[in-house]
Amino acid sequence: MEPNLPSEIVNEIRLQRQSFDGSLLIVEGRDDRLSFQKFVDQEKCEIIVANGKGNVIDVVVKLRVQLCDGVVGVVDADFDHIENTLSLIENIIVLETVDLEALLIRSPALESLLSECGQMKKIAQAEKDIRSVLIEAAVWIGCLRLFSHRGGVQLKFQGLKFRKFIDRQSLKIDIQALVHKVLNRSVGPRMPPIPEVVANLKTLRDTIIDDWLVCLGKDMVEVLTVALRRKI
Repeated sequence: MEPNLPSEIVNEIRLQRQSFDGSLLIVEGRDDRLSFQKFVDQEKCEIIVANGKGNVIDVVVKLRVQLCDGVVGVVDADFDHIENTLSLIENIIVLETVDLEALLIRSPALESLLSECGQMKKIAQAEKDIRSVLIEAAVWIGCLRLFSHRGGVQLKFQGLKFRKFIDRQSLKIDIQALVHKVLNRSVGPRMPPIPEVVANLKTLRDTIIDDWLVCLGKDMVEVLTVALRRKI
């Protein structure tokens, strides 16, 4: 069983240091470890899952205090860039995008995926670049997540069925349907009415200068899934 608490992870790393003097990369989750495995020399660098952003930061800070060298952590930005809540901590790398999936979609990895899974003729005939289509759709969901984050409304997004509010041909978001679906599956004492949320969402969208700072990669992946099944 992998250690879960930061103190347990720190103790495990200190024990490892007795037999392994290579670099240690601390990441948030198992998916992150799978992604970063492709970019590190696994004989000289071990990737350790800390189970959460806060744990990554806690582990790296504790190890620095204990003068344990060769350790670096990587964390998602979440909304830190757009909210100006970014903390610059030594040996902690904060992604330029909300999460790792978004960073991969922004990279040439997207083209590699499409060449394997999509029909290149349809992709070439598309009116817009698929990356632009993904971000134009996901930005609305990202803004709704930001609205929930700022207002403490506790909207529930887990398990959201994107096909319920996305046009399968244009891949555009039906904003009214999106808000309706999210509010209907959320429970709370102060749930605002749908028209009020839609109005706030449109106002918030107009303030976003860099869409990459609010778009979750996982949302873009869901839109891409619809595209691969129905359009490309």
